[in-house]
Amino acid sequence: MTMRPIRSPGLIVAAILLTAAGFAWQRMEEDIRPVPESETVVVSGRDSVLGTSREEAEYLVAQTSQRGGSLRSFLDEMPKRTLGIPTFRIDRYEVTAGQYREFLRWIRRTGDHRYCHPDEPVGKDHAPAPLGDRFSGDDFPVVGVDWFDAYAYAAWAGGRLPTELEWEKAARGPAGLRYPWGDEWNWRNGNFYSDADGFYQLAPVHTFHWGQSPYGCYHMAGNVWEWCLDAYVLPDGTLGRVVKGGSWADHANLSRCANRNAAPPQFRNSAIGFRCVWAVLPSLPAAGDRISLKPGR
Repeated sequence: MTMRPIRSPGLIVAAILLTAAGFAWQRMEEDIRPVPESETVVVSGRDSVLGTSREEAEYLVAQTSQRGGSLRSFLDEMPKRTLGIPTFRIDRYEVTAGQYREFLRWIRRTGDHRYCHPDEPVGKDHAPAPLGDRFSGDDFPVVGVDWFDAYAYAAWAGGRLPTELEWEKAARGPAGLRYPWGDEWNWRNGNFYSDADGFYQLAPVHTFHWGQSPYGCYHMAGNVWEWCLDAYVLPDGTLGRVVKGGSWADHANLSRCANRNAAPPQFRNSAIGFRCVWAVLPSLPAAGDRISLKPGR
């Protein structure tokens, strides 16, 4: 489709001012919605490393600290390859329980399910599973949400869930690191299976800055697994959805950026959350720059 050029000087000025304001925008018909700001980073899609090589898998199996099991457990990560994808923006932090409550208030007030996936269960209200106060702090990642909940929130926010490749690129960086911080395991860099890190279960999304990815994303390893857009055939033959990153209950091998895992789309527990991605507009800052965004509302 051929786009017609903008002829009105007023529209051109308005577009420039919108860009200068840091790409904060709201849909006209939804201005009444209170929107918490969400920080995002720009990730270059060029030379995106995906997967694990056989040599690396053999090395991981040999490391007892990895609890990697047999070589067979790495087969669906192979081969390691480099692909090109469009540049994108991704949340610096996991979506918080506080942010998700804004979505719930909106959908309860309006009854508007236009952002929901067409295959979601009938009568779904998108309320998280009741897991108790220790999982519902405003700065904690939202948990107790299934894939349909995450899909609807992301669409309402003007974005979508990341593909597995996008998620992995944001976590591994241009060099294709094993963990967001480097190639060697360090339990001090995230919220993992031990409470020696100071957190019994969930940690606030802004913590562990020393474990962030090369692009500046927090908790790409540990804290909560994160729903991705991709489908995945589960061992019983049913269709699941990819989850990435490991959680507060997991160890080194499951927290690797290349680790592949999945769950049924209606599965909810205290260890799965998500973050969102958006397409990049032509004049966004360079990859890795911090921008402040009111995402698409």
